[in-house]
Amino acid sequence: MVDIWCQLWHLPLLLCLTGLLQWDLCSGQIQVQIQKGPLYRVKGYPISISCSATGFTGPSERDFQFILKKPNMDVSMISTKDPDYPYGMFSGRVRSKEIEIQRLSGSSVLLKIADLLENDAGDLVCETLHTGGAYHGDYAAETKLNVIADTLEASYSGSPSQNVSEGDPLQLECQVSSQTFQHTHLSVTWFLYGEEDKNPRPIITLDKDLTVQTGAGFEDRYRSGLISMDKVEDTTYRLKMPQVQQSDQGKFYCKAIEWIQDADRSWTQIAQKTTTACNVEIKPIASDFSMNKTNTQLKVKEGEQLMLYCSMNGDSEKQTSPNKDPLGMALGVTIPLICILVLIIILLLKREQKRNSELKKRLSVG
Repeated sequence: MVDIWCQLWHLPLLLCLTGLLQWDLCSGQIQVQIQKGPLYRVKGYPISISCSATGFTGPSERDFQFILKKPNMDVSMISTKDPDYPYGMFSGRVRSKEIEIQRLSGSSVLLKIADLLENDAGDLVCETLHTGGAYHGDYAAETKLNVIADTLEASYSGSPSQNVSEGDPLQLECQVSSQTFQHTHLSVTWFLYGEEDKNPRPIITLDKDLTVQTGAGFEDRYRSGLISMDKVEDTTYRLKMPQVQQSDQGKFYCKAIEWIQDADRSWTQIAQKTTTACNVEIKPIASDFSMNKTNTQLKVKEGEQLMLYCSMNGDSEKQTSPNKDPLGMALGVTIPLICILVLIIILLLKREQKRNSELKKRLSVG
């Protein structure tokens, strides 16, 4: 009987302790999360690092502050609450907005640094401020920020300008490389900035995963094999356009982006470079060849001399190439043959006219 009463007494106590434990775990357990490290970012480029807080009660908007831990001291960087919080080495950059906090929500922020310095490396701590009462949970989290040198290089070594005719092939090359010790990937894009373009237009991209992406307006030509990009050896990216169009006239240049995969498996852009441009002028076919006639209407009498003129303007090489002339391509002949065919047709028409005239005379006599 005593054992039964002991068991009945233990049961309410266990239930009470369990309820208290669950209430403590579910109420007021603050957890701060910062972007998982280590993070590798390139000196001289902008960066952003996320931080958020969960499990808090009270006001929906939390205050945050960032601290950079150095070997000998903790350096206050920036705070959402106190404008005088930054330490001397950061105060000027905070005032100039080179370092700032962007609030994404009441419980989530981004630390943004516009121009990363080598001295920004270290253990970066994000903490949310305690609003009073007992402490419950973790109010701070940290990540490792490494600042690495900019080793990305991109260059165009070809002619600064090219003159081609419509329908001619165009081939351009740029060299892209990176010497960083970290494992990074590169993406390379060829751009065209035409005279009527408000912004440069991407033509074709070899992405960081070696997939090919085409820019708007160039998809059909890519599928037809009229635009392509090849990676030659390790550093050369070759743009090939077998038949340029008049709309391709403008400045061509190459843009390289370096990417790194962070600890959370996401890819982040860490550096970019743009090459000098090649100005491509495209001469339309219409200005290469023309056929001029001296009169819009020919009036000759039977037996009189008929004189026709067929003139051509352009290079002799272009005059004998059917690829330069759509009419020649359609008929399967060159420009000189077109002129000869025109003369033959006219002579045949005159001959037929003469025969009809003689036949009428015979019929009238009969």
